[in-house]
Amino acid sequence: MWVIIDHKFVKTIRDLPVQCLKKYSVFKTKVEFLGLDSIRSKPGLQLEMLKGNLQGLYSIRLNRSYRVVFSVNHHDRIVTILEISKHRYGK
Repeated sequence: MWVIIDHKFVKTIRDLPVQCLKKYSVFKTKVEFLGLDSIRSKPGLQLEMLKGNLQGLYSIRLNRSYRVVFSVNHHDRIVTILEISKHRYGK
């Protein structure tokens, strides 16, 4: 079983739009019980390995505006949420 550390974002999660909250719940449940590979095949979450100054981190999209950035410790099966925020698209 995997562990998701998201306690720093309880208020942020609670204040998400309903659609985003549902997607976050799906993400959390799938990862906890089935592991990170279970969301690779879920196209709605759009799992990405990040580049640039966020290299080594991952993200999923909750909708067009919101994304979750997280780190993964595969050995200990721990996912640590680092950011849940509105995504700023660059040009």
